[in-house]
Amino acid sequence: MILKSLIDNLKAQVEWHQLLHQVLVMEAQEIGPRSSLSDIEDVLSQRDRISERIQGLEQGRLKMVTAFIREHQLEPDSNLEAIAAKAPEAEAKLLKELKSSLLGLMEPIQAQARENARRAQNRANCFSEVSNSLHKTFKRQPTYSQYGKVNQPKGALFLEKSV
Repeated sequence: MILKSLIDNLKAQVEWHQLLHQVLVMEAQEIGPRSSLSDIEDVLSQRDRISERIQGLEQGRLKMVTAFIREHQLEPDSNLEAIAAKAPEAEAKLLKELKSSLLGLMEPIQAQARENARRAQNRANCFSEVSNSLHKTFKRQPTYSQYGKVNQPKGALFLEKSV
């Protein structure tokens, strides 16, 4: 039955969106100035796997909605409200609750994602500023030219080896 599959899909989406929000909060708390690259990769990998799972569920939901619309001869652009109107009362109520739960999760997820993106941009800007300052301070040239030849560094040396 398409309706049962749709309800199961929406329940799974609610669970995965809750998990995504938890991972985004964890990202904000755990990725700080002293985080290692592997810590950052772990959290981002988790987030990406969850996002891929949600995307797969959403694609499945769209197919189920299309099948339900065809089966019940609804307007092609019908939404979950129109589907709920054709469903038995218990399923209609559940569909509306699940829709409400999903919509309620969207704002916190988007807000946390924006905050995490802002922090990531700040970290990248800080790294670039430090890197640019070091290169300007020491007036260093690249070790290798674009043609693969070794260039001798010019300007001040950061470290000198004595024998």
